[in-house]
Amino acid sequence: AIHICLVGNIENRPFTDLQLKRLADLVAGLQQQLQIPPSRVRFSNNLQSARINRSHFDPAAFTRLIAKAQTNG
Repeated sequence: AIHICLVGNIENRPFTDLQLKRLADLVAGLQQQLQIPPSRVRFSNNLQSARINRSHFDPAAFTRLIAKAQTNG
């Protein structure tokens, strides 16, 4: 298992576009190097919590960003 810890308080402020792009690039790179299929990439319960405003972090949109990073990388 690989865990990536993000430090911040997205209950109050969303990640920037650049932060999300860099994270997507990291995840896509790890997937490629370690042959991890998209079905094995999961989000912590904290990011799926009802407390998190979907405009601050949308797992589905981030999954699309990872796919885009894979095609560009």
